[in-house]
Amino acid sequence: MKKPLVSNRVLVIDDKTGSNNEANYVRVGKGFTNFTKASNSTIDQKFYIDEAGKGTSNKTGMQTIYSLTGDRIVGDPANDFIVSCYDKLGDDVITTAIQYDEYAPATKNAGSYEAKKFEVMVNCTNDGSGDGGAVLAVEAEIHQNGQEIEGTYNPTTKTFTANS
Repeated sequence: MKKPLVSNRVLVIDDKTGSNNEANYVRVGKGFTNFTKASNSTIDQKFYIDEAGKGTSNKTGMQTIYSLTGDRIVGDPANDFIVSCYDKLGDDVITTAIQYDEYAPATKNAGSYEAKKFEVMVNCTNDGSGDGGAVLAVEAEIHQNGQEIEGTYNPTTKTFTANS
């Protein structure tokens, strides 16, 4: 019998600190206790008059959204970048992300994983709140913009290679 997978889905984001406009991918994880990937689907529903009130549905679009909740960890590059987006707008909250699963190693590139790279908009909805004496809570949504590029990602070298 196969065992259920442990949560080992990984998201890395460019925290925009790389030199010469190069991406600096940092792993989202430190401080975050919940990571939920949702399709945010657009569903077209029709109720045709000859179907006796029974509906028909069709999925016509989607935008993947990663929801994060957790604790504020000052000094962690991903946590710092996400929180820094709280009061920013426009291009200041647009960056690049790569998502991969640690249970899906690439067959051709040692140390790499099958991955998807895409543009994202970071929406920090809570940059730190909580009861007196409690750890500051952080909440954010990372919205995928457009189509992803499939390829491989090496977390050691922080290199994404697109499939040809």
